Amino acid sequence: MSGSELSAWVRSGPAWLIGIAYLAAYVAFDWASYVQPFDPFGITPWNPQTGLSFALILLFGRRYIPLLFVAPFLADLVVRHLPAPLPVGLLLWLVVGAGYSAATLILSSSKYGFQARLPRLYDIWLLLLVAAVSTVIVACLYAGILASANLMGWADFFVAALRLWIGELIGIAVVTPFVLLSAAGRYLKTTWETLAQFSAMCASLWAVFYGPATPQLYRFYLLFLPIIWIALRSGLPGACTGLVVTQLALMFVIEFLLPGSVDTTTYQEMMLVLTLTGLAAGGVVMEREQAEYRLRLQQEAHARLTRLGSVNELSAAVAHEINQPLSAAATYTRLLAEELGERDFSMKDARESAEKANAQVQRAAAVVRRLRDLIQTGRTERIEAEVSELLNAALEVVKPELQRAGVSIVSQVEGDLPTVTVDVLQVEQVLINLLRNAYESIEDAGHSSGMITVGVRRSPDGDLEIVVGDTGPGFDAEQIDNPFAPFHTTKRGGLGIGLNLCRSIVEAHGGQIWLANGGQGAEVHFTIRNRSLPAP
Repeated sequence: MSGSELSAWVRSGPAWLIGIAYLAAYVAFDWASYVQPFDPFGITPWNPQTGLSFALILLFGRRYIPLLFVAPFLADLVVRHLPAPLPVGLLLWLVVGAGYSAATLILSSSKYGFQARLPRLYDIWLLLLVAAVSTVIVACLYAGILASANLMGWADFFVAALRLWIGELIGIAVVTPFVLLSAAGRYLKTTWETLAQFSAMCASLWAVFYGPATPQLYRFYLLFLPIIWIALRSGLPGACTGLVVTQLALMFVIEFLLPGSVDTTTYQEMMLVLTLTGLAAGGVVMEREQAEYRLRLQQEAHARLTRLGSVNELSAAVAHEINQPLSAAATYTRLLAEELGERDFSMKDARESAEKANAQVQRAAAVVRRLRDLIQTGRTERIEAEVSELLNAALEVVKPELQRAGVSIVSQVEGDLPTVTVDVLQVEQVLINLLRNAYESIEDAGHSSGMITVGVRRSPDGDLEIVVGDTGPGFDAEQIDNPFAPFHTTKRGGLGIGLNLCRSIVEAHGGQIWLANGGQGAEVHFTIRNRSLPAP
């Protein structure tokens, strides 16, 4: 199961199950992070459960906000056995629940445009800004309530508030981005380089706490090296994963290997700076990758547009493509008019002509939409299809014109051909273009009749090769050597852009197209890959 599928499965789960899972995880996180508490009121230097609360609302919506009031009560009940009198405890739970409910409501408001997938550096900074403001308000109110109730001296107010603020903010900064990215299916990929990065992280932790002489805070800068390394190479998912691992390792060393001998809050202040640096580096790399992706799309779009040339040429291309289905629609409507004018007309035949005309008008609209998508982004809508079905659909469009021109058609389709994954409409459009080019070439040569052959066979590399041939005059040497020159055409009234559009569609499907002269006239060959292509 992929990350996106797992995320969708979790989000589709029943609300009560999600709520219970959150409450259980909140209590477990509070218990696991109950390190060096300042008095028995949950004022600790790391509170990952707060980051979990932010992630819950940002992922699953505002209906879970009541749980933000219930979770602190359960944690105090299970972990600390309700250390404060009930009226004071109610105030504390209200402050925590209301403060973080307001923060998540701000983030989930459409006014600020926050996106939980964190696709932009803006989303990261907005999350951290709202977290910093909300946690400082909650920390000051929390410590103020304890001091006002004489459960803590006012002399300790600043130390308690600072400790709680650091703990809450670092919990959000480390845990929330990691959970949000994981829910979106954006994980750090495990490679040999990843193992080297985490080995460097372990070595840095050892140097900080077990290096020469006694543990020195100034050696904490060593931890910046692996975090920046992983952020630059793996982007935001790598940075978030590295920060979570570093935070867990840091708290493990402080709690179990050096108990009581380290000022945890001071190290957490340094960890906060490291977190901001890692998130910023990962966000910058992410935005650079997105900019490169957008640039690549623009370059590909430019390459496609170059084949068409100016805006005038592009408009001519659109006209060229929609002219075919509209011509077919006109033929069917003319037949309909003739049938209705007859005294003994057949309602069945009239309805069939009307339906065919309507189908061609719908095709014209679809052609314009797909052509726009192809030129702008190269996007195609691929499904599995039989080549024979594509050919029959194309022949249905050009059949009226073939019959009027007296041109016959012969299909030579090999048996037992595999299905292909293609954009059906676009490949049909390639066939329509080539078939129409073929019979127009026969007409322009002055032949009263002619023949078009369509062959479908396996190419040497296992792909499918389609050949459209005609009994016209064939191609000249210049056109074979340079078949895709803009506006180059040998047809009377032609625009010289049909082959360029065919080329764009075929290449978007991973194939190739080329011209040749056969035994009787011109031939156009193109291939279709006999395997699925990833969507562009």
